[in-house]
Order: sequence, then structure tokens, then C-alpha cells
Amino acid sequence: MFGDITGWLVAFKYPASDSGPQWLEVKQPEREEALALARQLAAQRWPEADVCKVVPIME
Repeated sequence: MFGDITGWLVAFKYPASDSGPQWLEVKQPEREEALALARQLAAQRWPEADVCKVVPIME
């Protein structure tokens, strides 16, 4: 029915912002590892943003 998870789309949003989220694509099938990597990358680009959505990428 569904394919294997091949990665994750992780959305980051500033808490007090009206702008849309910034998305990162992480090609890591394990969710927790993908979130950790996404948070590291986001800390460099958007230091005060928090994760607001996580979506699996499937084959």
C-alpha cells in the first residue's frame, strides 16, 4: 500500500512570525536522526525557529 520512508521534510517557523515555514529535506529514513540533523542545519540558517511540521518522503 505505502512505500518505504526514504527521508523527511521538516518545516521550521519563527514563533512570532506571520511568514510561512522554511522547509528542509533530509534524506535519512530514521525520523529521530533526521530531526536531529534538520535542527542542526536550521540552527545555522534560522537560529530561533522551531520545528512546526514533519512529513515523511516515501518511494
